[in-house]
Amino acid sequence: FELERYAGSLIYEKDFSEETRLDWRTYGGYYRRWSKRQNGGGFGTLPTSRQNTIQEQEFYNLGFEPRLRHDYDLFGQTHTLTFGTHTFFSHSPNEEWKGNWPEADFGTLQKQSIRDQWYLSVFLEHLFRIGKLAITPGVRIENIWQRVEEKVNLSKTTVPLPDQKNFSAVPLFGLGIVYEVAKGIEVYTNISQSYRPKTFGASVPLGTNQVVNGNLEEGRGAQYDFGFRGHPLPFITWDMDYFHFRFKDQIGTNGNTIDNIGHTQNDGFELFTEVDVVGAWDYFAKTELVDKIGSLTPFVTLTVMDAEIYSGPLMGRRPAFAPQDNVRFG
Repeated sequence: FELERYAGSLIYEKDFSEETRLDWRTYGGYYRRWSKRQNGGGFGTLPTSRQNTIQEQEFYNLGFEPRLRHDYDLFGQTHTLTFGTHTFFSHSPNEEWKGNWPEADFGTLQKQSIRDQWYLSVFLEHLFRIGKLAITPGVRIENIWQRVEEKVNLSKTTVPLPDQKNFSAVPLFGLGIVYEVAKGIEVYTNISQSYRPKTFGASVPLGTNQVVNGNLEEGRGAQYDFGFRGHPLPFITWDMDYFHFRFKDQIGTNGNTIDNIGHTQNDGFELFTEVDVVGAWDYFAKTELVDKIGSLTPFVTLTVMDAEIYSGPLMGRRPAFAPQDNVRFG
């Protein structure tokens, strides 16, 4: 297995005035994933074939994200309007060969496909402040073009090979509310929509026997969360959050068919805290070590979640990538 990744970004910042600021981010990169695996066998068993499979995927990416922010005063409060766009291009060739011995690094071309994606979004959000209350509605228009063209696939007998094109234009809305209940303590809630287009693999599956349901729908979701967070002292931060996430038309694999496996629902709690050890020393010892040596900030996050597929062909099962508990620290 070999992995290469090269990435870079260029950021331009311009203050037109004390109230208006432009941030422009340009980024790009190259990503390559190469692997070989001896054929035959299965999980926990030895390979049985003297041949192997060699795969290579490449991704050439380029993106632009300008964002304009403007602050203005009204009724004794400062409000903020943010507008921007995000443009992204990706070109991704994918190839697979069959090697004639287990350690072969090259062989006979079996599969070849070209995958391209163009993405454009326009977003607008406005932060309103009313005393200790902050309300931020937002909207984002997603535009996604995808194309997957199979050049070679020796495992398929269909002629011609697939050349799939797909376009989606989806509006997404969100609303965030924050209220300062006491000094350094806030209560907040968020409601936001999400969208997941078909992936390259769902448009043209690479598996020998895999097929795609002709009525495959893109996934759509909505997330709600409610929590408390605090920064009571300069060196400590904490957050307690309940979240509820519903996703319609989850795309997955049912046997050899790529299908909408059903609607999923995730409910859970997340607890987070971090402490700046150096900042704590400064606070109690009346020193200024942070200015001289910086901060040392350990953190810990605990997530407890219940998830279920509540409709569709896999109803009652637990969806993938939804652990019951997850602890992270660093």
